[in-house]
Amino acid sequence: MKKLIQRLLNSGLWHPGSVLMGQLKFPGKMLLISAAFMLPVLCLSVSYLNAVNQDLTFAKKERAGVRYSKSLYAAMEAAINWRYHTRL
Repeated sequence: MKKLIQRLLNSGLWHPGSVLMGQLKFPGKMLLISAAFMLPVLCLSVSYLNAVNQDLTFAKKERAGVRYSKSLYAAMEAAINWRYHTRL
């Protein structure tokens, strides 16, 4: 089993990582592993915040559209009444 692990660690794919981990002391190894786990978390957090920001921007535009349509409602009501009274 020890020979198999040694062969896997010394293969071409894992060799740079194995050499790096061999040179680092324990605190450095923990820092490297922690950074490797934090990178995807950071990427997901940025993605989530961008999505929330887009939703907020859309909601602001939607609210502006509602205010605009409310202001036009009186004019549309007057136009409908005028059209109705001209047909009588």
